[in-house]
Amino acid sequence: METVLKGKISSALRKNPYLNHTTVSYETKGRNVVLRGEVSSFFDKQMVQESLRSIEEIDEIFNELEVLGRSIRIDM
Repeated sequence: METVLKGKISSALRKNPYLNHTTVSYETKGRNVVLRGEVSSFFDKQMVQESLRSIEEIDEIFNELEVLGRSIRIDM
């Protein structure tokens, strides 16, 4: 069961055209998934989570992804 779930998670993340998965990892705990790593925006953080929502074997997603973001400089 866990191997099948991990395969579905990996596939869902690879298929999402908005994501760069180089720093995103996940861990399964039964039917729960914990997301960890770094993303560049809140949009990316949400997209990782939403990629997994359609997987029936997942009961709960714990999104612990850290948003690094870019600092914006405003000169006045």
